[in-house]
Amino acid sequence: MISISATGYKKSGGFLLPGQRKTALFFLCFRHTLLRFRKEQAALRPLPLYPFETAKCRSVRVNAFSTVCFETNNYSVPVEYAGRTVGVKGFAEKVEVYAEGKRIALHARCFGKHQSVYRLEHYLPLLEQRGRAILNAAPVRQNLPEEILEQIRTCDPKERIRILRQYCGNPEPKAPAITDVVLVRPVDLKRYDALTGGKAVIAHVR
Repeated sequence: MISISATGYKKSGGFLLPGQRKTALFFLCFRHTLLRFRKEQAALRPLPLYPFETAKCRSVRVNAFSTVCFETNNYSVPVEYAGRTVGVKGFAEKVEVYAEGKRIALHARCFGKHQSVYRLEHYLPLLEQRGRAILNAAPVRQNLPEEILEQIRTCDPKERIRILRQYCGNPEPKAPAITDVVLVRPVDLKRYDALTGGKAVIAHVR
């Protein structure tokens, strides 16, 4: 056991008051902990020069549909990477795909099973070559809203590609910014109060 008198808080009468006893015990424990930490600090290793990676990392091959599989789900990558080996990092809320140290795809993580997640811009070069397949392409049907799908059904292939490129550049129309701000000045009711003498006025409508 640790003696309280070793702290130097002992009174001339040989007793410590309750408040002094708690204070003495606190400082004694703090000093003991600090001494142990200083001994342990000499044996600690330096921190790594790179941040700790919290993702699950996989090295996978891009299939013929230009997707990579992670946790039973398929995520799209640009079509030029089909057949190549890439790195996949699965975080808690996102999935990143890397090739030669460069990030080539970013997806929100899918928590379902055996699902396919497409980004329309990954397939634009292929859709330009196969314009007639646009309406039946899974990346198109998954990403485009129904009103745009109805619009491209009546267009020729070149116009369809133009609409797809425009949608990829701005998938959700932004609300117009307000430029003509109307300034509202506060109304001073002191004159009104002076006329009515501070009393409420009831208007009778006939």
